[in-house]
Amino acid sequence: MRRSINILKINPKLVLIVCLVPVFFLSLSCKTYKTFKINVLEPAEIIVPQNIKHILIAPNNKLHSNGLTYEFYDEKYIDTSFNQKEYIGATIETLADMISYNPRFTTTTIESLEIALPVLPEEITNRDVNYLKQLCEEHQADAIVILAKTEKQVGYSKYYGHFGGYFSMITIIYNTRWMFINPFAPIMIDHKNIRDTLYYRVGGIYGTLDPEFYQFVGELMMETTDYVASDYGMRITPHFAETQRIVFNKGDKYLKKGFSEAESGNWVKASEIWQKTLSYNNPVIVSRGAFNIALSNEMEGNLKLAADWAEVSYDIFPDIINKTYLDILQERIRQQDDLMKQMDGP
Repeated sequence: MRRSINILKINPKLVLIVCLVPVFFLSLSCKTYKTFKINVLEPAEIIVPQNIKHILIAPNNKLHSNGLTYEFYDEKYIDTSFNQKEYIGATIETLADMISYNPRFTTTTIESLEIALPVLPEEITNRDVNYLKQLCEEHQADAIVILAKTEKQVGYSKYYGHFGGYFSMITIIYNTRWMFINPFAPIMIDHKNIRDTLYYRVGGIYGTLDPEFYQFVGELMMETTDYVASDYGMRITPHFAETQRIVFNKGDKYLKKGFSEAESGNWVKASEIWQKTLSYNNPVIVSRGAFNIALSNEMEGNLKLAADWAEVSYDIFPDIINKTYLDILQERIRQQDDLMKQMDGP
């Protein structure tokens, strides 16, 4: 029987959504605003040189060896039957899909480098670079991203629940080392070590001899590959990330009426309604109206106008909510130049 899963802590999956569609949910307390989630485009951590268009992606040759380290109640052992090839391949393909969402890039993946490339940049020789150059020429690539090294460990513990019964905690630690190389220059565009730790709460308990446990871990390991690939993908290409916004919906009939339009996705109509709050003598309501107008402009992609209205709201009512939102919008405006470079090249 399949056990129930509750993921307690995970890295957010990257879901590329063309438009910003809010999902509203009720606050736990009686507040004057509601919170909703949106996906916003964020820049990569590095700017890839403009001449890089087609990227080859491959794992190092040593990564396909079998074996996975387990830690049961602080005791370690290695499952030598664990075949890593499937999981390495899934990581590479997920990264390729993420990079290819950027219209600037195309990708090709291969199963292996076929050589054991050194995992430290300073240990790579001219012979290694020449081999990578030949490989890129063969696949008509401008550069290559290499999954140079992986280390995985699965931890297992059981706990007694507050309301009776036991539950299990499975911890997956996934360390990766990545290198992004232009062998034609030659230059090391990027190299990065990344450590992902994911916690899964699982109903019931397992023993070391329970075959269902190992099947279950295999499923979780495959799920983990998405996060591993996404973590590095976020370094080299713009990506959508989930964040939260608030909208004021109480304290005035126009705030409430505009919220109803916004809840239906009609932000332009909502903004027109919120404009009616600006003639009030109550600075709190005027500030909330200006805040909502700023939000509606952000949802429509007008960041500069959104920041202008957020500044109006902050000038009227300089609290932490207004200051935080103004800072967020100003940071998004500053990111636009980087985003343009990363989508089109510097």
